[in-house]
Amino acid sequence: MQSALACGILISLVMAVPAAMSEPVRVEALTTVVFESNQTNAASASDREEGWLSRSELSVRRRQLVADGVGLELAGEAGYEHNLRYSDLSNGTLDAVIRGYFKPFVGFSVPRLEVGARGGLRQYRDSDLRDGMAGSLDLTLASRLTERLSVRAGYIYDWRRASSARVFDLDGQSLFAAGIWRPSKRLVLYTRYRFRVGDTVSAATPSASIMRVAKAVAADNAFGPLSLPAAVNQTRQRFAYRIDATRHDASLGLGYVINRQLALDVGGKFRASNGDGGDDYRGFALQAGITYRF
Repeated sequence: MQSALACGILISLVMAVPAAMSEPVRVEALTTVVFESNQTNAASASDREEGWLSRSELSVRRRQLVADGVGLELAGEAGYEHNLRYSDLSNGTLDAVIRGYFKPFVGFSVPRLEVGARGGLRQYRDSDLRDGMAGSLDLTLASRLTERLSVRAGYIYDWRRASSARVFDLDGQSLFAAGIWRPSKRLVLYTRYRFRVGDTVSAATPSASIMRVAKAVAADNAFGPLSLPAAVNQTRQRFAYRIDATRHDASLGLGYVINRQLALDVGGKFRASNGDGGDDYRGFALQAGITYRF
């Protein structure tokens, strides 16, 4: 009930933006299927868990021209992620987004400065450790180099605060760069790289050296106990633990515009994290999605 009320308030705020000098309200629905190779963010092969997820998102947004070269965008987003293998990790999200745009001079390739903020709720089906709030602040420079090529680069501060467990109280800072190439009116190729420094959480059976550097630890049953080889005939408790780490994310994708309302997207992401105590993990994700604009 609270989530539905909050979503209604967000949509009302977006709709209330004055119509003068503003674009029409945009409503979009996105559905994505994702395969993740390392859902636990674990270094050890025995701790890694792979699986499929489905994500659905509905967004309502409106952009308004405030003055020459200055714009503002307000949005409300509601999403649901279903974890096909670990149902306890299925979760709903509700976010408010505000974004400002500033282009100081007229010119095709003159960079545009963007400042954005988002924040919202995270509610899991049955993983109280992960319930809470999350958000981010970002500063971005964007420029169109040619009719077909545009680039973006900037800084992101992200945060997360758990309702009941300190292990998911996270903070991080990132630098990123991205490029978009449109070889035709319908085809879009994109790539992105992000370097992040800050907190990361893994769900595994940590060694004594990892436990010594962990900033917070909590028993985690979302993935179930770790089953050891049959000859050992026992299981081990998994723990969620938070450590400092540096992380590299690289993604590549392809989009295809079918018409003004419908678009397809496929892509992949590789992640490499180097954590305190030698806790290094790798993982990748593959996804395919469809977006419908009402």
